[in-house]
Amino acid sequence: MFSSDLDLDTLKSIYSKITTPIAVVLSGNDEYVPSHVNPQQIILSIGKTCPGFRFGRVIEGADHNLSQSDHTKQLCEIVKGFVLACKDGQI
Repeated sequence: MFSSDLDLDTLKSIYSKITTPIAVVLSGNDEYVPSHVNPQQIILSIGKTCPGFRFGRVIEGADHNLSQSDHTKQLCEIVKGFVLACKDGQI
């Protein structure tokens, strides 16, 4: 779903039916993602193909497992903000 080698048509087939609001959060230093891949570009591609897409964030420096507590805290704050915005009808 987050592969950098998927073209827009393939992404549309994955995401086009998602109308529920979603946020995409990626790790900026994910050891499972090749170094030449720009996570922000993946977010932009998903945003172009998913009607439910509301926003995307990259947690800079974070590894795949968010093994540093400050990265985990960042994710929690992003999720909390997203849930509250949905609850309040802002998203």
